[in-house]
Amino acid sequence: MSIDAVFAQFFDDIPNPRQHAKIYYPFYDVLFLTVCAVIGGTDGWEDIEDFGEVHLPWFQSKGLFKNGIPVHDTIARIISGIKPEPFQTAFVRWTQAINQHTDGLQE
Repeated sequence: MSIDAVFAQFFDDIPNPRQHAKIYYPFYDVLFLTVCAVIGGTDGWEDIEDFGEVHLPWFQSKGLFKNGIPVHDTIARIISGIKPEPFQTAFVRWTQAINQHTDGLQE
C-alpha cells in the first residue's frame, strides 16, 4: 500500500477545499508534505516548500509529487482551506496508530 493511501486512510474525512477542475497537485500529497515539514521543524509556507524541494526525490520515490513541489502560495491556499476540527481529529487518529504500530518506542 502506498504512503498516500495509508495517509489518506486517516485523513479521508478532511474535505479537499479546491474546485475539482483546477487540481494540479493531489490533496493528500500537499497535506502529507505539510505534516512532514511541520514535524520536521519548518516555520512558514516558504520553509514547507523548501522542505519539499530538498526531499523531492524521496517523495517521488514513494509515488508522490509527480509534477514537482507546489510553490508556497499554492501550499498555503490548499492548507488554509482546511477546517481545523477535522484535521485535529485525523491527526490524533494517525499519531495514535503510529504509537500502536511502534508500541510507543522512541529512537
